[in-house]
Amino acid sequence: MYRYDDLGAAEEEETELTGEIEVPRLGDILFRKNQAWKVVGIYPGYGSDIQRVRVLLMDASTPHFLN
Repeated sequence: MYRYDDLGAAEEEETELTGEIEVPRLGDILFRKNQAWKVVGIYPGYGSDIQRVRVLLMDASTPHFLN
């Protein structure tokens, strides 16, 4: 599941059953929704038989300042 930096935005779920999609790493840049996103958080999910991973993305196309 991908959650974009707008915390009010709906999550986007991508189902993968063949083992071909790799879980991104912190700091990776992904191109989704026609723009670049930086991976700022990866959270394993627990549930039924399916392993879930929640990936938090930050817009990498605009500057951000961190203290």
